[in-house]
Amino acid sequence: MKTLFISILFITLGVSINAQNQEKKQSEKNQTNLITSEKIVIVLINNETIGNPSILKNIPKENLQTAEFSKDDKLSSEKLFSAELMKQEILKPELKNGGIIKIQTEFKFNIKTQKDLNTFFGLKESNDIFVNGYLLNKKYSIINECIKEIQFIKENKLIKNDNLFLKNKVLNIVI
Repeated sequence: MKTLFISILFITLGVSINAQNQEKKQSEKNQTNLITSEKIVIVLINNETIGNPSILKNIPKENLQTAEFSKDDKLSSEKLFSAELMKQEILKPELKNGGIIKIQTEFKFNIKTQKDLNTFFGLKESNDIFVNGYLLNKKYSIINECIKEIQFIKENKLIKNDNLFLKNKVLNIVI
């Protein structure tokens, strides 16, 4: 009877420790994704919808009216993470250039508004949303197919290695 009890105790302890390690690894992976995704090129469609360059192959040439690329443009000046954190070694070299491709098209996409995303995750409709670490203008929506990951960042959390203290829960959309 004692050996059965001890066996169950060790199995429970082992599973518990492994679960905590997996959660920590996932948390570290999310932190890295959040940082490395900051410099990916963004596609701004009709000055109201956000996506990534992979969406360009879905637009027929006859529906594309104009296209401009700006290497220095950013979604906003307000970032979720400081410049110091962005410069760390974990930034992938191929993502350091970034920029925005602005296009005009009449092609229709399946989109999610910020209100839709906040409501789906049980947040206030007016909550801020970040895309690749940048605060998103309230008028922008996001193309469904371009959403790679949605990171839920809890309020009252000091961002690791940064001085940002969040007052509300926010979403960071990785595209």
